[in-house]
Amino acid sequence: ARADLEMRKPWRRLHASPAVADLLKALFGGPYCWLPMVTYRMEPPLACSRDGQNRAPSDRLTRIHQDGFNNPHLRFLIFWLPLMHIDGLIGGLALAENHHQAILPHQTSGPDKFGIRRETIPDQAWASATFDVGDLVVLHRRTPHSGLTNLSDRYRLSIDFRIAPETSQLVM
Repeated sequence: ARADLEMRKPWRRLHASPAVADLLKALFGGPYCWLPMVTYRMEPPLACSRDGQNRAPSDRLTRIHQDGFNNPHLRFLIFWLPLMHIDGLIGGLALAENHHQAILPHQTSGPDKFGIRRETIPDQAWASATFDVGDLVVLHRRTPHSGLTNLSDRYRLSIDFRIAPETSQLVM
């Protein structure tokens, strides 16, 4: 199914849209470029009971991270779009509100390599929502975020990509 999504390249409709182009020009204050990082996400159901659906988002985080960690000098925004209705049961995306001012310490080894330790961000900072097709979440490259465990009986589908001002330079 992921290969089917990749072959269809649904992001190209966004790339070709004049309305999206106008939005991006306004966000970046001028010309922009699409970075070659389009990710199709298919999150399978977690094998657990549905009674966990009432847990707070901070209890369902899968991997806390900031996309800007790997290249802190490249200015870009992350665009996340649901490809289906995503409610609390199926999970979705959680953001740590007001924690985008700096790159936080990430683990550099172990099973959660490049993730942020759970205790770094207070529980009350985490927020999520119900998402529908047509919604768009725009994240700063330093916004800590995580997927939420999928407690439903179906796969969760979403896509994310990164866009930078044309003047950004990749720093290796």
